Amino acid sequence: MDGDFIAEVQVKLNSGKDAAIYFRYLDPDNWYRARLQGTPSGAVLLEKMLKGKLTTLDSAAAFPSDPDVLRVKCVGSTLEAWYNPAGTPGSPTLSASDGDIGWGGVRVARLSETRARHGVPRYPSAL
Repeated sequence: MDGDFIAEVQVKLNSGKDAAIYFRYLDPDNWYRARLQGTPSGAVLLEKMLKGKLTTLDSAAAFPSDPDVLRVKCVGSTLEAWYNPAGTPGSPTLSASDGDIGWGGVRVARLSETRARHGVPRYPSAL
């Protein structure tokens, strides 16, 4: 599978829920994700799980509005994510340069707040 792509999803959060696009997903211990965190704090995060260790690559405040849009673009080691990008072209909300995982699948997940903080479900929904 080619590691360069653009993926976009529209999500509707419920109180206490998070939504995420997992990309370059290899297995439960190796992936990237753009995650929209719902209540209580509201944030959008670009995260990496490598060999079972979770790292935040970039983050920004977010105010979920239902529905929300998450878009991810990966080209080589450049990872970019937009939050609510519809009709608002321009710079990504989040960006990072990280080449640890160069390819993999794309998946979408809706997670409880606790599960979202601690990793990915064993088999998130595939696109």
